[in-house]
Amino acid sequence: MASMTATIATCYPGVNSMLHVPSLSELLSNGDAMENKEIRRRNLLRLAGEYGTLKALAEATKTDPAHLSQIKNQTRDMGDDVARRFERRLRKPVGWMDLPQVQTKEIPDNTAPGPDIRGHVPVISWTKAGKWGEVQDLFQPGDAEDWIATTAAVSKSAFALRVRGDSMEPKIPDGSIVIIDPAAQYGHGKIVLAKRTTDQEVTLKQLWYDGAIPKLRPLNERYAILDMPEDTRIIGVAVRLELDL
Repeated sequence: MASMTATIATCYPGVNSMLHVPSLSELLSNGDAMENKEIRRRNLLRLAGEYGTLKALAEATKTDPAHLSQIKNQTRDMGDDVARRFERRLRKPVGWMDLPQVQTKEIPDNTAPGPDIRGHVPVISWTKAGKWGEVQDLFQPGDAEDWIATTAAVSKSAFALRVRGDSMEPKIPDGSIVIIDPAAQYGHGKIVLAKRTTDQEVTLKQLWYDGAIPKLRPLNERYAILDMPEDTRIIGVAVRLELDL
């Protein structure tokens, strides 16, 4: 090694005799820096889809979920430390997070490829849902308990809620997650999220018209159909159901 260094120094006078091995990040040119950030973000979303939720991925990589939410929403970039931690924790080759990944997993003969992920929506509490304002309201990373992938084509104001109780069973079981889109058109027969403006009480029911009179109908026949007080407001329409198996 010493002789090789000496030879290099002789051929290139003035060059430091210590060889520098560039890191993976240094190999990326300044022109590719922005592209590298986006590659890491897309690989983050891919991994979040594989783990089911951003929270589950955060637990697997020992990373703050809020930090990952900010990367997902492009309010911060994934640094080298986090990228290398992902690779160590998930047993990926060094540099895996910096390369576009292609799905190579074989699909069993008795299945078909699933629909493409259209985006990610925040999972919020029922309390926050009750305080929801206009369609233009957008949830920030700190507002969400988690972020989940969805195959539904939804607006930027869409969000998700974890169902409480059995009033919408068997179609919508207790503990499942519904994707709510405030921009979707509601009407007779649609599953809607409604709230009373006087006390911010929120409920998920089927919008049902008895003639011209709107009502809120549970899908579980054990529960009675509810009248809609004048102060009731439709927050959004349920467009997709997510289940934990």
